[in-house]
Amino acid sequence: MRFLITGFEPFEGVPINPTQEIAEYFKENPEYGGATLDALVFPVVLNAWDNVRGLLENDYRAMMHFGADPMNDHIRVERVGLNLDDFRIPDNEGLQVEDQPVRTDGEIAYFATLPVKKIVAALTEAEIPAKQSFSAGAYLCNHVMYESLYHVNNRDLDTLSGFVHMPLQKVLDLDKQIDAVKIMLDVIIEHLGGE
Repeated sequence: MRFLITGFEPFEGVPINPTQEIAEYFKENPEYGGATLDALVFPVVLNAWDNVRGLLENDYRAMMHFGADPMNDHIRVERVGLNLDDFRIPDNEGLQVEDQPVRTDGEIAYFATLPVKKIVAALTEAEIPAKQSFSAGAYLCNHVMYESLYHVNNRDLDTLSGFVHMPLQKVLDLDKQIDAVKIMLDVIIEHLGGE
């Protein structure tokens, strides 16, 4: 059973991105609960998804994408990826896209295939603040979520895929965030029946 975990580099307003550190942690600790984990840090640029294309032949059972939200005081497990790029700030190359589709041949939106409600319930039970969210925004977090779900849907895969927004470390320290990801992994592994 193979999973993909991704995070992002720092960007405007997020000088230290906890999701980069989460991805790097799992790069150094690539085995968990019987699953093999690949981890990747995306650059904060429009074509970030291109960095993962070479890994997509790995037949992942789950793809968990993480991004930081500096305005949140809890973990947000996203339910919907929208076919919309409408950046409120430029990416790290200075590109600011407005009112463009992520994919001209894609659906208006795709629903996450991760067990969102089970993840939120498990985090809440562990006293880690978490909520489900119905929009990943219209910046690169949503872009990656949409691309991932587009890939899953267009290839008719049974891969679990979704996006999670993490707060900054001043709100929830890195150790607690890594614990939260492990709880999410436990939920996903159980959901998959341990395979």
